[in-house]
Amino acid sequence: MDYLVSLTAHGNGPDDKLGKVNSTLIHTHRGISILLQLDVTTPRPYSRLQTVCATHGFVQKYPIPTIQTATFPNALTGEEALKEAEKYMSNGAASLWKKGHELGVPNEMNFTMDSRLIYCLRNGLPMDIDVYDAAEWSCLAELSQKSAKEGSRPIPIPDFTRGRWKELKEHRFYF
Repeated sequence: MDYLVSLTAHGNGPDDKLGKVNSTLIHTHRGISILLQLDVTTPRPYSRLQTVCATHGFVQKYPIPTIQTATFPNALTGEEALKEAEKYMSNGAASLWKKGHELGVPNEMNFTMDSRLIYCLRNGLPMDIDVYDAAEWSCLAELSQKSAKEGSRPIPIPDFTRGRWKELKEHRFYF
């Protein structure tokens, strides 16, 4: 990640310094934009905003599963979208998600991530998220707050890898 800009609406008046609605736009070194949003006050239906939108497509899990790509004449929704998504759920992480669903866990994604962490630790394997990812993800809240307090000034995101992110090989799930 390269830099971010952030805008916060004050939820409870000017004395509420953190705000309750925040949008942060992150710009990466490769020219990709990532929008992070936090909204804890506006009246709206529950949503985790699990959405990926890119040049060639859109995927949303909740509240209504939806898939739209440049190759589809119309968006797929509901069961039709879930059936299409099944084509891409053949890796180990997907099997853990399905296992969590079958067990009735309240959050399949947490179950998957916890299972992956335990598996990697037990088997001496690299974890899915390394210390550099953790440091970078952890700094985003503070940098977003700083940008918002400074009138949405662009704030550089530290390169905790000191440039070595360019040398990283592709990510691999170990099973």
